[in-house]
Amino acid sequence: MAHRTYKPKRANKRWTEGAPDYILDVFRVRGTNNCTYYDVLLGDRFFDPALIAHRKVHALDVSHMDDSTMINYTWTEWNASFRPAHRRVKWGDIPETVRKCITLVIDAVRD
Repeated sequence: MAHRTYKPKRANKRWTEGAPDYILDVFRVRGTNNCTYYDVLLGDRFFDPALIAHRKVHALDVSHMDDSTMINYTWTEWNASFRPAHRRVKWGDIPETVRKCITLVIDAVRD
C-alpha cells in the first residue's frame, strides 16, 4: 500500500474570497486593550515537507491595535488539522491595513 503525502486543504471560497492563493485559512482572537489577533495559515509555496510530515504548516500571527495603524507579526507553526470554526474569519472582513501588511510580509519573504 502506497503512503499518501498529507496536504492541508484551503478553507472554502466563502472564507477565502479575494485572498491570495497561499492563504489557507484565517482565524481571529479578540485580545485585551482593543487589540485583535489574527492567525493566518499559509500553504502553496510555503509548504515545508518537514512540517507536513507532522501535519503542521507555516503561519503568520498578526496583532493589530483597533485604534492604530501599528501592526506586529510573528512567524509560527500551526497544527494544520486544528481549525477552530468559531474563530474563522473571512479574508474580506479583516481590516485593509492588516491585509496589506500580511501580503507585504509574505511577498517580501517570497522574493
